[in-house]
Parts: sequence; structure tokens; C-alpha cells
Amino acid sequence: MGSTIQSIRFNGEPVNFFDYVTYLFDSQDNINYSFQLELIISEVAAIKYEYEKEISVTIEYSNSYVRELLLIVEDITEVGNAEVPKIYLTKPEINPKDFNELRMVNWDTPMEEYPGLRDDILIEQIREFEMPSKVVEITANLPIDLAEWIEQNEHDDELLKEFLYMYKAKASE
Repeated sequence: MGSTIQSIRFNGEPVNFFDYVTYLFDSQDNINYSFQLELIISEVAAIKYEYEKEISVTIEYSNSYVRELLLIVEDITEVGNAEVPKIYLTKPEINPKDFNELRMVNWDTPMEEYPGLRDDILIEQIREFEMPSKVVEITANLPIDLAEWIEQNEHDDELLKEFLYMYKAKASE
């Protein structure tokens, strides 16, 4: 095939990804092969799929070839610890001839020869593209006039978000 991945869908929905690697893993001396897909994804996608055991994955390549696979979720980065979110997917017991364009690795392959995701992608870059939201409860001791104003405008999340970003920027000067 020799082409790059152009788009990926999980359960029919587009997924934003920032890097990927695909390879075959030979776990038992040319007997048991698995397809491996590793992706750097957004935190929004990581939250959405964090409890999935299997995902129907559609991969569209730059040469218009489409591959559909039911993949097992081996691991996914926990969101909220400022790490770049990664998902590790596998399809065990495949015929390697169906994936002859991919690199083959096994237990004897040195770690430096394994395909790997880029390590120069920062969480801040991913969050610029797609930022997750999280419900937070805040307790504050305020003058009564501010407390009354907040109670009257309690659903104004945008105002609070704007203020916090302004304060964060000022504090980092």
C-alpha cells in the first residue's frame, strides 16, 4: 500500500489524531500475528472512549484505500494529568499477508527499532486544537454584593472562564 493514514473513524465518528504508528507484532515464531495501531488523540476523544473495550475503526489511506477493523483497546492515557493522550489498539490473530505493507516486530526486536509515536507533540498543542471541559465546583468567601451578583448570574460559565484566563495570563507575567 505504501500510503499514509488520511482519516480515522471510531464507531463511525471522525477522530482527530496528531500522530500514529501501525505495525504487525509476531508473538510466537511466525504463528500468531496481531495488527497494532497507536495514536496520539485529543483529550476529548480519550474521555469519550476511555471505557470502551472494543472499537470499530475505519482507516482511510491517502490512496483512498479503506480498511475496517474491530480493534481491542489495550490502553488509553488517563485524562487530567497533563500527559499527551494516547490510545493503543490491537487486532489479534490476523493474516500478515493482509498487511504486507507494515513493519513486522517481535519479542526479539530491539526497543529502538520499534515504531514509535513522536515525542515532540505537547499537550498544549493538542488543547489549542480541541479543549475538553470539566465541571468544577468552586467555594469562595466573597463580599455580599459579589455573592448576590454570582447567585443571579450562576450559569455564566463564559464570564468565569474569561476571568480565569485573564487572571492566569496576568499571574504568569
